[in-house]
Amino acid sequence: MIRTGLRLCEQSALTVFVLPDLPAPGSGIVNARTVLPNEISKGSSGRAVYTPVSTLRDVWDYMEWDRREMLDYGRSRGFYTPTRRSLVVEDPSGCG
Repeated sequence: MIRTGLRLCEQSALTVFVLPDLPAPGSGIVNARTVLPNEISKGSSGRAVYTPVSTLRDVWDYMEWDRREMLDYGRSRGFYTPTRRSLVVEDPSGCG
């Protein structure tokens, strides 16, 4: 992620809703563009961020396989039982 120019605090605040989709194979796109929201950027000044497609592919693979496996493991053992203090993050686009 060092090639994106994001600060560590910005990287740690990213959500799946901010990550760009992977470009179609063979599209010739080397860096995928997304907009960093004002809420998580330094000085509340959102900006365009370009992520190398190879890095983006690794992040999406992690979310699809490794992260899902660990969440399933945790849920099966009761680690993610909702409580009154649970924080629910919803898609800001309202699409799911």
